[in-house]
Amino acid sequence: MINNKKVLAIVIARKGSSGLPGKNYKLLMGLPCFLWSIKAAEKSKYVDLIATSSCCPHVKSHWHEYDKRNSSIFIDRPEELNSPFVKNEDVLRHVVSECQNRLNFIADIIVTLQPTSPIRSNNLIDECLDKMEQETADSLVTVTTHYPFIWNDYGSEVVCPNMYYLDRPMREDIKNSFFSLIDNGNIYITSHDILMKKNNRLGGRISVYKTNKYQGYQIDTEEDFKIIECIGKINGIV
Repeated sequence: MINNKKVLAIVIARKGSSGLPGKNYKLLMGLPCFLWSIKAAEKSKYVDLIATSSCCPHVKSHWHEYDKRNSSIFIDRPEELNSPFVKNEDVLRHVVSECQNRLNFIADIIVTLQPTSPIRSNNLIDECLDKMEQETADSLVTVTTHYPFIWNDYGSEVVCPNMYYLDRPMREDIKNSFFSLIDNGNIYITSHDILMKKNNRLGGRISVYKTNKYQGYQIDTEEDFKIIECIGKINGIV
């Protein structure tokens, strides 16, 4: 709880993946990938309840084996919400409703944790919640800062819309406003009203939390697993 607001952390672990089958429960440093998100939420001083949403039998089996203390809840996701074309918001709304119906737990703030972004060191969840509250924001997204030299390929031409490449400035001379903030998918935080009324993870007054580059890594390929395992061994994951 933060400022008398109940916090629900939701780990969304869909069954199936066209790019890397089984990636949500694939072992990462000895643990199924999705469990790293649960472990990060467990370390938060603000999270009141952790819910895992999935219809994958492997995820459910690993969850039951891990959660010996009954410190979280597993939500069986309906098959109609498992399609890759279903919005994550529809899944989140289902979990919020199930927690209310089954546990009478009414969340004020929803923290979305995607298993494919497992690096959440330095109390990232709590720092994001603190920033959102300090800025009296309605939602928050983690971002990674990138240089403004981003090129767009339009087929007939390739252009760099943010900077004039013929007069390329030195790094020290680039204004902060020219840098790009890329949504890295690590954490989304949403007020109950924004999620339930707007059906979106982001809305109202939006805050951003700039993570380091390691926390911005996402798992999409087999190579990503290897990279994140190396980062985890050197810097720690949670």
